[in-house]
Amino acid sequence: MHLLEGKVAIVTGAARGIGRSCAELFAAHGASVVLSDIDAEPTHEAAAKIKSTGADAVAVPGDVTGAEFAPQLIKAASTGTVGLTPSSTTQATPGMAPSTRCQTSSGRRCSTCI
Repeated sequence: MHLLEGKVAIVTGAARGIGRSCAELFAAHGASVVLSDIDAEPTHEAAAKIKSTGADAVAVPGDVTGAEFAPQLIKAASTGTVGLTPSSTTQATPGMAPSTRCQTSSGRRCSTCI
């Protein structure tokens, strides 16, 4: 059994560097990964690399500072998957409605959404 099996990780800044490494590590441990970055092409490339390993990944490129973007990430994370495990790089958008804020699988708010 994988440590993060059945969980979803949202990783912002996932196109390169630490964000990409986090996404790859979460996937290696069984998580479905939602990769986000403002640069679309490398975000899709990172998701494709993860998918090539047999893991579940989706690219959702965009600007995390946009108020309309956070619900897109949450929708991508919750479609067809049980549980939501935000990564340490996930950022809450100020003014996000409580119903769209992320929660851990235990039902608690993540530290960025409190």
